[in-house]
Amino acid sequence: LSLIILLVSYILWSSYSSNLDKARQSTVFVANLVAAQTEASLKGLEIILSGVQREMQFSLLDMDKKLSDEVGDYLRDVKQSNLHLMDLLVLDSTGQITQWTGKGVPPDVSDRTYAQWHIDNPASEFYLGEPLLSKVHQGRWFFALSMAIRDDQQRLQKILVAIVDIEHFRVQLEDIELPPDSSLGLMSRERHVITRLPGHSKFVGVKLTGLNVNR
Repeated sequence: LSLIILLVSYILWSSYSSNLDKARQSTVFVANLVAAQTEASLKGLEIILSGVQREMQFSLLDMDKKLSDEVGDYLRDVKQSNLHLMDLLVLDSTGQITQWTGKGVPPDVSDRTYAQWHIDNPASEFYLGEPLLSKVHQGRWFFALSMAIRDDQQRLQKILVAIVDIEHFRVQLEDIELPPDSSLGLMSRERHVITRLPGHSKFVGVKLTGLNVNR
């Protein structure tokens, strides 16, 4: 399954004439580079969540108990090894956090779309959420990739969530040399801007109604 095809699209906006061969070739090269980087990042998130699923399989035998301390330690180790992660969450079938990498009382995230999608869609497996402001990390934007764990009857057991710092993607794009007078961005399938350069702070989280964001 290619997450880049299923979950995210990328786009490069340019204000110069597209009939110039050199400019067009440069645009295609940059767009392909961003696509490859984004696909690698999303595939890495899928691998992380699959690893969490394997680690916690034993706990699924008793869904009324919280995950063990060993699983909690595993989540924290994974977070520390992946600096683009704000947090890792494990939710129960109602969307409540049963284990997370944060400190103190976890927030109520049952209203977040990355939880509700799996509750409302019995056949769902992965979901990539829109950019959101964190309830815990003040002023920081994230998107979430969530994964449903279901039993043999396809009943929802757990939801695993990777909370991804959008700043990671902004920095990735910032390192790319753009063609003159152009801008580069990532957006979700629902057309929410994940990042856009230049102008990240102005556009992050904005839902586009058209592709001209150079104004």
